[in-house]
Amino acid sequence: MTDLFNAASEGLVIYDRETAEILSVNRRLLQLFGYDESKWEAENFSFGLAGIDKSELLRIISVAVQQAPCQFAELASRDCAGRPLFLEIGVAPVAIDGQTRCFVSMRDITARKQMEAGLEYLRQRDPLTGVYNRAYFEAALVRARICKSGPMGGCVCDGDGLKLINDTLGHPNGD
Repeated sequence: MTDLFNAASEGLVIYDRETAEILSVNRRLLQLFGYDESKWEAENFSFGLAGIDKSELLRIISVAVQQAPCQFAELASRDCAGRPLFLEIGVAPVAIDGQTRCFVSMRDITARKQMEAGLEYLRQRDPLTGVYNRAYFEAALVRARICKSGPMGGCVCDGDGLKLINDTLGHPNGD
């Protein structure tokens, strides 16, 4: 069973349901957070769920054990070197040696979150200049109406003749 636990592609933790003490972690969890087994043991690391205090962790464990498995959203954390780490957490009760424990799985979604942030940037900005685009401007108008902001002003301009410049001098000059 230990081989299966350590072979999993997600970081796994088993918590005591009464104290929130870590009973076991797999190798993938250590890799996610940048630890090797000796460094983990030397630091006597007490791992909570990405900044959640112990009372909140105990509440989450209690809900999972009493009500059944639940997905627990996405959380931001940091690895041992301080780099950002985004996790998708799953929590479920599990029976081990006749006792109910809390089984937590952690999937690294950092690359996905970084890609989403990049796509959001591109959705709101011109890729060449980095200036906010029309979609951003229209969303800002909606936000201003919702917030009932005071008077607003804006300037919209269109450079005529850019096709001629692009055709004669080339796109780098037109840009």
